[in-house]
Amino acid sequence: MKSSHKLKTILCVSAIALTSFQFTACKKDKVEEPKEEEVFKTEGLNVAVPSGKTIFYDLKKQEDATESSYTFKLSGMYGSRLDLGNQGYQMGYFDLKNTSIKDIKLTNTADFNQLDVKETNFLTVDASTAGEPANGPTWIIYDYKNNHAVYPTADRYIVFYKKADITSGAQTEVIIMQADKVTAKDGNARYQLKSESHDINILKEKEVKTGTVAAASGKTVFYDLLNDKITETAETSLVNLSGMYGSTLKPSMTAYKFGYFDLKGKTIEDIKIANLKELDFKEATSLGIDASSAGQPAIGPTWIIYDFKNNHAVYPTADRFVLLYKGTSLSENANEVIIFKAESVVALNGDATYTLKIKQFIK
Repeated sequence: MKSSHKLKTILCVSAIALTSFQFTACKKDKVEEPKEEEVFKTEGLNVAVPSGKTIFYDLKKQEDATESSYTFKLSGMYGSRLDLGNQGYQMGYFDLKNTSIKDIKLTNTADFNQLDVKETNFLTVDASTAGEPANGPTWIIYDYKNNHAVYPTADRYIVFYKKADITSGAQTEVIIMQADKVTAKDGNARYQLKSESHDINILKEKEVKTGTVAAASGKTVFYDLLNDKITETAETSLVNLSGMYGSTLKPSMTAYKFGYFDLKGKTIEDIKIANLKELDFKEATSLGIDASSAGQPAIGPTWIIYDFKNNHAVYPTADRFVLLYKGTSLSENANEVIIFKAESVVALNGDATYTLKIKQFIK
């Protein structure tokens, strides 16, 4: 009996060494498995991997998938070989001690970069105690010496993201996943996972709108750009117009930084989220009119031209865009950005009507 038991143990160890991550567990690999109902009562996702099978999984839908569309697949020893799927994500991993997955906050690229994500197309198992050291980054440990226990690599998080979007500063979703618990028995395994989805660069580009505002001579007009309406007070508006032809333009709210930038050969539709940090934005307290042809040169930056010599024509300053934003800097990480441009001005007897094109980026 002793000789038989010894032979059985030798065969088990040999199988581990020879078949790497694809072997079928020996009888000694049995680990007490919680009752089925206890597994499903716990928080998070549960993925079952039968022995010798490959499981395709859609992490966004949180369900088994097919080979035609999947976030990742599990195969090999206890399903512990995790390979990147075909949904257009890049995969990586990072380590973070003493932190719950729910405590990881991602709102911009700076937050993402601080995670020090290491790119990989697969993660595997560390079975070094059974003579099979990991050949690549791990997310699972197989502890042969300690009752053949299977458990997650400590403090390791897996991340799925669109690399091109993060690099360009465009909006993208980042999914962080963590193996919370592994239950292994007779070559089968069940993974209890946790995942959290984050929007990075969460400014969203809204459709360009056309606005019309009439400025009466000698009056201050408070204008709500986003709703295209004249209001009663500064508190209910975003900008106000006053002075000659209503051409003195000021912000109504101190919460916004106000100013302008010039961009030749571009329409307001051409300006995307990724372009914001590249704009040569100049902060200003107001924008005025250039009436130098009538002996009144502009004191500061302008957005309107009064051409006294050319039949008193009034028209917008060429290639000039007006901008308001909330946040610490003008970039894809701002809290809100509003850009508008005067498309045309109709002026008569000191009054003027402005046609504007308006674009908003908002979280």
